[in-house]
Amino acid sequence: GQLVTSPARLVKAWYIRDKESGETWSAFFSPIGAKSDEYEIIYQPGQATAFCLKNKLASSLTIASVPSHSYELWSVELENRSARHRTLEFTTYVELAGSSPLEALYRPQEKALLMRRPLGAGDIGPADSPIATCVIFHSSTLAPGRFAIERTDFTGDGRTLSNPVYIEDTRS
Repeated sequence: GQLVTSPARLVKAWYIRDKESGETWSAFFSPIGAKSDEYEIIYQPGQATAFCLKNKLASSLTIASVPSHSYELWSVELENRSARHRTLEFTTYVELAGSSPLEALYRPQEKALLMRRPLGAGDIGPADSPIATCVIFHSSTLAPGRFAIERTDFTGDGRTLSNPVYIEDTRS
């Protein structure tokens, strides 16, 4: 029953980047603002699936909520419909509600990024804040190449989620 992300602005984003061409798009129109060759959203009870076809690469992103639990499941399927080999990079962005400092730990065996309020952080707001009382995690079946904790490390100076420097950075 507590918000972990803010409903007031864009706090979740998904990026797909073709590593050869450098072109970047999203399963949704936002945040990049680029139109797809084909696009469809299918709503079912407790989930939504966004299908996108761009440059002969099909992506399907399903976001499902789990009744009586405080998490979402994201399932991503990518299909190369072209005749050439493609190397893709998939990046997720999640901005948590509140402005409390978080410490992060990546657990390679579980392929999970764990975040929590530092024990010595002192009073950071209401005791019922999800950030104050929870461990937040982001996990994947694939090992991430890297991660950023601060929004400015992801977006860069003077940039937004529509053109983050993190996506253009070719380290990985």
